[in-house]
Amino acid sequence: MNPSLLFETGISLVVQVSLLVGIAWLVDRSSHSARRSTKTWTTTFVAILCLSLAAFSLPHFRWFRLPSFVELSTMGTILHYEILAAKCMLLVWLVGFVIGLLHQTHRYLSLVYFLGVRCRSMSEQQHACLPADVTALAPDHARWLLSDKAHGPFCWQMQRPTIVLPTSFLKLDHEVQCHVLRHELEHLAAEHPMQHFLQGLCNTLLWFHPAIRLAARRAEITREYWCDEVAAQSREGVSSYLRSLAIVSEQHAESPPCTLGISDRESAIVLRSHRLAKLMQQRDWNPGSNDSLSRAKMPSNLIILAALLLSQLWLPVNVLASRHDWLSPWPSWTAGALHDVGWTVRDFEPFDHRCEAHEFLNPDD
Repeated sequence: MNPSLLFETGISLVVQVSLLVGIAWLVDRSSHSARRSTKTWTTTFVAILCLSLAAFSLPHFRWFRLPSFVELSTMGTILHYEILAAKCMLLVWLVGFVIGLLHQTHRYLSLVYFLGVRCRSMSEQQHACLPADVTALAPDHARWLLSDKAHGPFCWQMQRPTIVLPTSFLKLDHEVQCHVLRHELEHLAAEHPMQHFLQGLCNTLLWFHPAIRLAARRAEITREYWCDEVAAQSREGVSSYLRSLAIVSEQHAESPPCTLGISDRESAIVLRSHRLAKLMQQRDWNPGSNDSLSRAKMPSNLIILAALLLSQLWLPVNVLASRHDWLSPWPSWTAGALHDVGWTVRDFEPFDHRCEAHEFLNPDD
């Protein structure tokens, strides 16, 4: 992949991701279901990863091209700055990616250390003190841990679902325990840890993109909205759930990184409380209700369709793009892999006098 093609790919991918997040935001805002909103953002993160992979591994159609009447000297100047911009973009992205990867690795190792050193397995007697009707909803292979450190209850899952509770949680009121455990178990049942992982992966790969941060914040709050609804169970139970939320948030600090806890940032708790209070006033609100199959899949289908269309949106910024072919060349690494299995593909631009880089950079030769 030459610098000009790299510049075209990077700029176009940024535009594609921006538009996709904008579409997902509109779909989310038009949805009155926290469950559909959560699925919308899960599909969006998967689509962003697919767009990124396709951009650097597959060819693309060129619907638009640079004007043919541009002078050779002007195109040489454009190419010079494209090469410089591509090198700077690659260097800056690589530095940010390495820093982000190290940061995520540090967060993960800190959590593993916390779970292995600061936590202990819950005894059968301690487990019996928890609401039996709620703990019965947990996966059979779930791991229950206790910690003496002051933090909010949280769940985590890599290979095995894990629920971590502070020792002070055992002294809380039975109703508060029910609300907290329902909230955390719903995170696990809805596979929110996987969505959290996809979100972190997008944040690391596209660390520079403000739309990714916007999507991450919105995804986080929609996950909490959905679990709040399930934990409240009924309109009458909202007021008691809000009291439980206030008690837990006042007694405990934030949960460790890379986890899903009921007591999040104070600003998020305020938003969640206001939303529940508004929903409680709606007569047709049924907490935790499931959508019909067609309605539940509609947001995800819209995001998939939008991603497919946006994958063909490429800006005409590549000076070396040939006018003799509507399809860009295959990236060299995927072309090489296909060549190894006997499938020959074009990994070069068809001959065009505009494709001679040395003529652009040295028009007097």
